Amino acid sequence: MQVEDLSVVIRPRNPWEAMDLGFAMVRHWWRDVYLAWFAVVLPMFLILNVVFYDSPVIAMIAFWWLKPFYDRVLLLVFSRAVFGGRARLRDVYMAIPGFIKTGLLGHLTVFRLLDLMRSFRLPVMQLEGLEGENRKERLKVLSQLSSGHALWLTGVCINFELFLQIGFIGLVGMFLPVQSDISLFNLFVMEDASFWIGLMTNLFYMISMSLIEPAYVAAGFALYLNRRTALEGWDIELIFRRIAARLVKLGGAVAALMLVIMLGWLSPMFVNDAYADEDIKLIQVASPPLDVSESKRVILEVLKHDDFEQYKEDKAWRYIGEPDEDKKEDAAATDYANLGTFIAQIFEAVFWIGLFFGTVFIALKLTRYFGERRSAMATEEIPEAISGLDIRPESLPGDIPSEVTRLWRAGKPREALSLLYRSTLSALVHGYGIALKSSFTEGDVLATSQKTLGRDAQQLLDHITAQWQNIAYAHRAPGEDEVMAALKHWPPYFGAGHDQVLQT
Repeated sequence: MQVEDLSVVIRPRNPWEAMDLGFAMVRHWWRDVYLAWFAVVLPMFLILNVVFYDSPVIAMIAFWWLKPFYDRVLLLVFSRAVFGGRARLRDVYMAIPGFIKTGLLGHLTVFRLLDLMRSFRLPVMQLEGLEGENRKERLKVLSQLSSGHALWLTGVCINFELFLQIGFIGLVGMFLPVQSDISLFNLFVMEDASFWIGLMTNLFYMISMSLIEPAYVAAGFALYLNRRTALEGWDIELIFRRIAARLVKLGGAVAALMLVIMLGWLSPMFVNDAYADEDIKLIQVASPPLDVSESKRVILEVLKHDDFEQYKEDKAWRYIGEPDEDKKEDAAATDYANLGTFIAQIFEAVFWIGLFFGTVFIALKLTRYFGERRSAMATEEIPEAISGLDIRPESLPGDIPSEVTRLWRAGKPREALSLLYRSTLSALVHGYGIALKSSFTEGDVLATSQKTLGRDAQQLLDHITAQWQNIAYAHRAPGEDEVMAALKHWPPYFGAGHDQVLQT
């Protein structure tokens, strides 16, 4: 590795800033990184899912187990890019057999679950090629002041990967019908899940790994570079190399001019008699060998010089005997007085702090109280329609059950259930006083009504809502017995006299 070929700014950073540099590497070289990544990961993903087609879980575990192999591909790309090169696909494939010499077998067996600083330790094995005791000593030196951050990096990346996997599965759940009995756990986790569901789960994991693993390897590599910068002075070496390169470019003429200027600056030192005499005197004192008896005198004379003049003040405890009785009493009285003053100051500070926080607490409580009062006093506009269904009382017939029955037997099930559902919504708004909005969906209505309706009324509302959704969205009409049963129980809860069944 040539320090002058570095393509990143080298300077001492704190470990968190160094990891942020690694994330910037991923953003800057993302094309090369993901080209090499998918060139290795995609074939491995397809092979494992074909070999273990009857057990997608084993395919995913095997795919996860090979992470140390994928990390070496990523580190190859990052190291080439940092030191001014570029890892092409041909270079990646040709470098794969050499990964065996970088501790890959150990990372895939004994240390697969034990090495929690893999991304930070990997450059020592792969780039420096150290083995045995030399590798151990090198890792010990580099781990100082960075091992804790490397552990945090591993833990955070594992959690982010897990959250992404759960998020992708939850995204599928968003497209499942609300009233369906499909469980996400049974769909994705149970052993009897179909091959395509297992393949989709593994695909979600590959995407999650592809988003997190390059950042994990790059951040660990940046931590490694930061430790080497601090230990070996890479930043200082770069500065001197640049200065030397500039001086070479300036040429001999400028160098000669600088030599003349320096000689002119140094010439007074050679012609000044005071400097010359002083230098000669020191040479004469130090040069000839002295007798032991003369050494002390010469040393004292040298120490009298202005260059050796210094002032130092030391403080130390010294026993001076017991004080007199009067002095003891005065000292004790002073101590008690000081102690009382100190305690009083503490109580005063606690009082003012308590008064401040008490005032803030009361102010917050009053603000919340008056805010709730204003919200309660504010009259909300009663909607005329919810999800496009007219719920005005004047738009509804007088005898709801009879009209619903007539429409049903006339072969108009959609009109019958529409009338039943919007009559129920009208009862919720105008009878129970539930604050529904015109933009509410069926699910919003059910969630809002739970705070007011009793258990039986809520169950009936759920049943009517399900019947309406089936015919409105799925175009499936319920059986006549279900509709007639709902009509039978409808009047006590949503017809006349429903005020008596409010939840207490």
